Amino acid sequence: MTFNHWVDPYQYQHLADAFLNGHLYLDLPVDPQLAQLQNPYDYTARHDFGSESAPVFWDYAFFDGKYYTYFGALPALLMFVPFKAITGQWMPTSLAIMIMGVISIILLSVLVASVAKRYFADTASWGMVLLMSIFAPLAVDLSYFGYMTDFYSVPIVSSLAFTVGALLLWIHARKRSGELSALRIFLGSLLMACNLGCRPQFMIACLLAFPLFWKEITATRELFSRKGLVQTICAFVPFFMAAVPWMWYNYARFGSLLNFGANYNLTGFNMTEVHPSRFAVPAMWLMQLFQPTSVGGVFPFVQAINNTLPSPSEPSLGGYFMIVPVALIGLLFFVFRKTMKKAHVYGLAWVLAISMVVVSLVDVSGAGITNRYHGDFAWMAALLAMLTIFSIESAFGNLERGGVYDCTQLKTAFLVLLVVLILFTVFIYGFGTFSTGRYSALTNTNPDLYLTVKSWFMGFYAGQA
Repeated sequence: MTFNHWVDPYQYQHLADAFLNGHLYLDLPVDPQLAQLQNPYDYTARHDFGSESAPVFWDYAFFDGKYYTYFGALPALLMFVPFKAITGQWMPTSLAIMIMGVISIILLSVLVASVAKRYFADTASWGMVLLMSIFAPLAVDLSYFGYMTDFYSVPIVSSLAFTVGALLLWIHARKRSGELSALRIFLGSLLMACNLGCRPQFMIACLLAFPLFWKEITATRELFSRKGLVQTICAFVPFFMAAVPWMWYNYARFGSLLNFGANYNLTGFNMTEVHPSRFAVPAMWLMQLFQPTSVGGVFPFVQAINNTLPSPSEPSLGGYFMIVPVALIGLLFFVFRKTMKKAHVYGLAWVLAISMVVVSLVDVSGAGITNRYHGDFAWMAALLAMLTIFSIESAFGNLERGGVYDCTQLKTAFLVLLVVLILFTVFIYGFGTFSTGRYSALTNTNPDLYLTVKSWFMGFYAGQA
C-alpha cells in the first residue's frame, strides 16, 4: 500500500473480467468511507483512510459507488477478453503492448516506403527510406512504451497501430486501375474510428483525410459528389458505427455520451475541479516539447528531470524535440514549401503541425507533463519530419538536375547530421533506461541488470560514490 492508496497495475485484466461477467464496473472492493465521502476526488479527504481489506485504488475512475477504468476499452475486447476466455488466465500487459508495438513498427516501415513512393517517387533514395524506417519507431515514443509496460501504455500504442494502419489504407485507396477503392476507404475509416475505443486524442488524425484526398474532393470530384457517393458514404459510416457503442458505453457508466471518465480519476488532485493555471500552460507546453535533456559523464549518463512548475508532472528524460532532435527539422517545413507544394504535401504538413500543437496543448492543460503523452503527438512530429527530410532530398536533386549546383557534399553532410541525431536519440533512450530518477527505475525493478550494465562502464565513474 502506498500513500494510503493501492497501486493496482491490472486495470485491463479487471476490465476483461468485468466484460466476461456481464457488467461494466470493475469487481474491486469499495471502502465504505470512500463511498460516503461527499467529494471522493479530493485527495486530502481520502488520504486519511484506506485499509488492507478495502483499499482505495489509485488512478481508477470512481463513480456512483463503483470502480471503472477510464482507459479505452477496445484493447480489452480485442486482446484481454479473448486471452482470458481461451486460457483462463490474465493476459500480461507487456504482451499486449508488445503485440501492438510490433504491429506499429511494421506498419510504420510500410508507411515510410508508401510516402516516399507516392509523393517523392523520383527523388527519394532507398538509403533515405531505410534511414527513415529506423527513425520512425524511435520518433513515435515506442522506446518509452517498451520500457513502461503498464496499462497506461496500452491505449496509446494501440491507437498508434490503428492510426498508421488507417493512413496506409487511405494512401493506397486508389487501385492500380485508377479507381478509388470504397473498401479501402471504409477500412481506413474503420481503423481510424477505433481510436474512440483506445486513445481519443488520436481522432485528430481524421483531419489528415482532407489533404490526403484533396485532389479527389476538389478536382476529380470522386468524393463529396454524386459520382463519389459510395466512397463518401464508406468514409463516414465507420465513424457512426464506432461512435454509437462507445457513446452508449460512456452513458451506461457515467450518464453522459461524451464523458470517458478521466475526470473521475482517483489521483493526486481533484480532476473534476482543479486545472492548471492558464499562465502556467505555456511554460508547461514548452517543457513538454523543448525541455533540455540532462546528460553527464557518470553512468547512466542520462538523468531524469523534475520541474518546479505548479502542475502535475512526472520525472522526464526531456522535452520531445530534445530527445528526438531529428523532429526539429520538421518544424522548418515551410522553408521548403516550394518543393512540398510540388510533391502535394504542403497542406498535409500544415495539418500535421497544427494538430501536433493542439494535441500537445490539450494534454498538458488537462493532465500535466510526462513523457508518456509524447506518444499522442510524436507520430505527427515524426511524419512531419519525414515529409520535410524527403523534401530536402528532393530539393538537392532538383538543384543537381538543373545544373545549378553539385550537392554531393551537402547531401553527405545532411546524411551525417541525420545519423548523428538519430544516434543521439538512441543514446538518450538507451541510457535513459537506466536513469535512477524515473518511474519504475531499474535500480528498484531489476537491480541485477542495472549493476551488471553499470560494471561495463567502471572507468566512467571511478571514484564516484
